[in-house]
Amino acid sequence: MKEKLDADILKHSKGAWYSIPGEAINKLTISAEENELFEDERVFGKIISQIQDQSQRGEPCLIAFDGFLGTKLREIVSRVDEELKNRGIETHLLDFSEYFRGSNEIKNELEPYLNVDPEWGRVYRGRPKDFLDLRRVEELRRYCQRMKRNKRLGLITIVYGTFSAVPPLRKLYDIIYFIDITIERLFRRLRETGEAYALGSRLNSPVPLDPKRFFYADYVLLRKHKKYLLNYIDWYILDEYPNYKMISASLLNRICSDLAEGPIRPKPFYIPGVWGGEWIKSLKPKLREVLLSPDVPLSWEIDLVDILQSVRVSVDGTILEIPLLIVLWKEGKRILGKYVYKKYRGRLPLTMSYDDTYNSGSLAKGEGLAIQVHPGRSYLKRRFNENFGHHESYYILDVGPGAKTYQGLKEDADVTEFYEDVIKAKEHGVPFDHNKYVDSFPSRRGDLFLNPAGTIHASGRNQVVLEPDLIPLEFPGYVFHFYDYLRIDLDGKPRGIHPEHAFQALKNRRTRWVVEHLQLKPKLLRAGDDWREYLIGECREAEYMMCRLEFLTEIGDNTHGTVQLLTLVDGKTVVIKSKDGKKEFKLNFGETVIIPASYGEYTIECLDHGDGWRTPAGTPVGPTCKILKFFIKHHE
Repeated sequence: MKEKLDADILKHSKGAWYSIPGEAINKLTISAEENELFEDERVFGKIISQIQDQSQRGEPCLIAFDGFLGTKLREIVSRVDEELKNRGIETHLLDFSEYFRGSNEIKNELEPYLNVDPEWGRVYRGRPKDFLDLRRVEELRRYCQRMKRNKRLGLITIVYGTFSAVPPLRKLYDIIYFIDITIERLFRRLRETGEAYALGSRLNSPVPLDPKRFFYADYVLLRKHKKYLLNYIDWYILDEYPNYKMISASLLNRICSDLAEGPIRPKPFYIPGVWGGEWIKSLKPKLREVLLSPDVPLSWEIDLVDILQSVRVSVDGTILEIPLLIVLWKEGKRILGKYVYKKYRGRLPLTMSYDDTYNSGSLAKGEGLAIQVHPGRSYLKRRFNENFGHHESYYILDVGPGAKTYQGLKEDADVTEFYEDVIKAKEHGVPFDHNKYVDSFPSRRGDLFLNPAGTIHASGRNQVVLEPDLIPLEFPGYVFHFYDYLRIDLDGKPRGIHPEHAFQALKNRRTRWVVEHLQLKPKLLRAGDDWREYLIGECREAEYMMCRLEFLTEIGDNTHGTVQLLTLVDGKTVVIKSKDGKKEFKLNFGETVIIPASYGEYTIECLDHGDGWRTPAGTPVGPTCKILKFFIKHHE
């Protein structure tokens, strides 16, 4: 890696998400029927013909174009209106943003939720109607009713905008189109063009989208509305501007049903960071082509966080990218299993990501992640109105020279003195020796460090760790930093330090306790001629479990009615097969898939042990294939 990178490149890489074109495409067994899937110009052609058919009936017609914020919804409707006019069809357009409460009213309501902390907020637990001017919405409902009763009008009325198909209006519409966008694409649009605005923004008074408000308020309401409306839409439109794709509601349902029958690989995305390394970029060379510079340090690969991830599917050769949440809403019980579905309200709390500090550059200052802690359920509920705690773990995937992992307070660590040193570093830039307070352990491939809420920890230098985590459901990460080596972030600003939260969340877990309870020795659960299954991770605070499947040729397993995440951590390629042989998935080294609860019995066969193949750190893989299995404890 180059010692110096252009400051503008680093600044524009801060907080950016990147993905690899064509990666993680799920092949389906279904096909689209006639007139169920349209792309680009054919999308508009189909919409125009549908509305034209309605107008030829000579009766009033009411159409909704609802959608997610940040989409090109207004531009889509304008184009539809223009083309209809060219065909001599007059339309009456109603902008639903005019039916929201004023932006200052909404801002004042959200004040107690967004101004409680510089980085985090409190989750707004309201409903979509809370942002609406209900008196005006009722007036609109009555107008639409009168319009539809007047059979002589033959008028085409289009109501467009986010929430335009809320319950009071939904039954009145003849056609409902929903325009959607993935979260990755939304934030890329926000970064590149600024064309993403908060809920309630109007054409003449847009409110720029703020990520904190998005996660703590807008996205909460948007999810509630979308989950409700997906049961009633006629057409689903994917905004991949300048391209669009449109599928019928029926095809969307069949796609989700097909996905629920077998392993699901969400699409990974990649995030730069100051302590980032070169391992992931070496494993996936195409990343160097999508980064602003091939020398930008890459810190994270995010393989699964349900509110962020999307799923790429191939339908008759057309690639569709659908938010993972839609698949969970449609098929949650089959994917999650009864217990997880009920406790976590149809959400998947398990996450998987990769931290890369291997061969990191000068920005890392020779260190790994910040010394950090995650909060438990009671603290998150009290301070941020979250319903679940944040529990983490590190599985050591690969190592280089000097690799180590920080975990637990040293037996003789003085927490008061530690706090004073943290404050001096934060407020006056005075460095200190963190090793005086935090213990560390040499890292070996296959080691597992459990980091339940309250455990001080950090991934050290020159390694790659898998993070199987169980996280809160609203904001995708509460990471409280004690110390980050006085590093400057990619944007040229000091990295965040959070002593107030960190020391309140910290539990008094010291070396002996940590080694006994959080660094477990593998326990053999079952075995055959050339295969073994070990329990490698389980702790009281978090209800997740981790097992490792080791085999030379194949191994059988069962979901036992609960969702599982499988990651290939040794060996080059395996194939996962259902008992009936109908659904299989090829999994490569370092990849993760969701195994739906309904998958039941399955086998994993080794296709390529990786003889002669080495990881980017030069580590030979195989000959034994190894799978990390991550799941919620099974409850009868």
